[in-house]
Amino acid sequence: MAVIGVRTALGEDVFTLSDHVIRALCRALESYRDPEDRGNCTKCGGRHLDENLHCRDCGQLHGILGQVIAEHARRVAASDEGAS
Repeated sequence: MAVIGVRTALGEDVFTLSDHVIRALCRALESYRDPEDRGNCTKCGGRHLDENLHCRDCGQLHGILGQVIAEHARRVAASDEGAS
């Protein structure tokens, strides 16, 4: 038997669980993947990527949108250098 306490914004409670349930709970927690977890920022290593894969810490854009914007910015910068 094991006792586990859980505290949330809505309150707290204590549960008595069998060894079998504790092992199953541990396996479930190990395999759980948060759907809101979008990975780490490749620039600063931060863990705050929004739904558009925009890093809230450093401003880096990730994914296809980030790649398209970065390529466009490079083209604009190259054309500005050629115009000078």
